[in-house]
Amino acid sequence: MKTIGVFFYQGAGHLHVQALQKLGYLSLKIFANTDFSALDGVILPGGESSVQYDYCINNNLDKKIKEFALSKKPILGTCAGAILLSKYKSSQVNGLGLIDINIQRNYYGRQINSKIERTDSDNKAFMIRAPSITECGKKVKILDTLNDNPIFVKQDNIYCTIFHPELLTFDSKNPIKQIFK
Repeated sequence: MKTIGVFFYQGAGHLHVQALQKLGYLSLKIFANTDFSALDGVILPGGESSVQYDYCINNNLDKKIKEFALSKKPILGTCAGAILLSKYKSSQVNGLGLIDINIQRNYYGRQINSKIERTDSDNKAFMIRAPSITECGKKVKILDTLNDNPIFVKQDNIYCTIFHPELLTFDSKNPIKQIFK
C-alpha cells in the first residue's frame, strides 16, 4: 500500500488524509522534521498560501519538497498548494518553481462564492476561493479545463489542481486516484 505525505501545518490537510484513506492509501502528516524517504507521493493542500509559504521557508521544508521532486515521485498541489508549486511571485509568496505555471490568487471569488462546477470534460470540480492558472509553459500538460481555462495540469511528476479533489467522490475519476496510482 502506498504512503502519501500530506503537508499538515495549515489548511485542508485533514481532508486529504480522509480522502486518501477512502481511496485506499496510507498517509503521513508532513511537518518540518518529517523524513520523506518512505513516501510514495506528497500533497500540498489548500489553505492560505502565504502562511504555508512562510512555514516552508522558515523550516527548510521548501528544500525537502524540491529534493523530493527530483525523485520523480508525484507531488500534488491543490489550490494554495498549486500556488506553492508554481512560479507565482508576490510580496508574500514566491512559488517554488517546480511547475511552469503562473497563477492569479482568488480568481474565482471569495469563500462565499464556493461551489461545485462541471468541467469541460464533465467532471466535478469543487471551487473554494480558487486561484486561476493564467499561463502554462510548453512542458505543462493540461488535464482538465473549466470554460477553456486550465484547472488541472501536470509537468513531469508535478500536478496541480485549483479545485479541491479531496471533497469529490472517492472513485477512479478522482484526480488523487489518478495521480498516485
